[in-house]
Amino acid sequence: MTTNEFLQKVVKSQDLTKQMLDDLVLNRDEVESFLREKFGDQPIIRYGGSKAKGTMIMESYDLDMVCYFPRECNRDIKEIYDDVSKKLSEKYCIAPKTSAIRIEKMEKDKTRIDYHIDVVPGRFIDDKKEETFLHVKSGQGGWIKTDLQKHIKFILNSGCSDIIKLSKLWRTRNNINLKTFFVELLVVKALEGSRHKENLQLSFITFLEYLRDGIKDARLEDPANTNNVVSENWSENERKIISSRADESLRFVKDNLDQVDGWRDIFKEIETDKYVSSASIIVNKERLSNPWSV
Repeated sequence: MTTNEFLQKVVKSQDLTKQMLDDLVLNRDEVESFLREKFGDQPIIRYGGSKAKGTMIMESYDLDMVCYFPRECNRDIKEIYDDVSKKLSEKYCIAPKTSAIRIEKMEKDKTRIDYHIDVVPGRFIDDKKEETFLHVKSGQGGWIKTDLQKHIKFILNSGCSDIIKLSKLWRTRNNINLKTFFVELLVVKALEGSRHKENLQLSFITFLEYLRDGIKDARLEDPANTNNVVSENWSENERKIISSRADESLRFVKDNLDQVDGWRDIFKEIETDKYVSSASIIVNKERLSNPWSV
């Protein structure tokens, strides 16, 4: 098996099962119905995140459900966020994120069921219903201006979907504290101008080298609003940790780029004769208690 064949199998192993996708659709429909019950037709509800971008992986996935109110709404963005949170908490267990609200359901036996859905409250800036104000838990003013549809188009047009999947899996299995949006921007930045994006081996090495050598000075801007410099959220120590982790992974493969064993170590895969193993299931079970931590 060549390295590229191995990496292609790793990517394929992260496809969600039909049951997972069916459950996600059921959960989505349920949450949307609840929001409609509470807010009527006022908010526009759309779907985004890794599902819309084509970068969803089994071990760390969610569906962004944006809940955007019209410009004429008489409440500020924090009031909207708090109101949506309060309403959702009437039925679900919720966990506030930076700008979103994670949804869980409490069963009768007190078991929490992760819906893999993040509700993102916002308010449109104008009648075009494109740019949006979002509440943020920290940062100047407590809000940002962005456009999640532009984020989706940016990733879809990047040609980096499979490398993003690999990078998200590497992050998850190596317990690296990087938000998915940051991973996406880092991959696109690392492979900017590359003519070999279809070569998973070369592209992933390029990504790791960029993290090792370039993360300390990396400046990442929101594709929908260049005034949002998202990399400003990283401390110097966090950048050092990311660089060090990338260097560790590169050491596994740098002397034997075409040997699969080093790549198995990077992705913590168990060797089998027929297929890439489901080591992911073990990791995933360990992460169920706090799946939004990354």
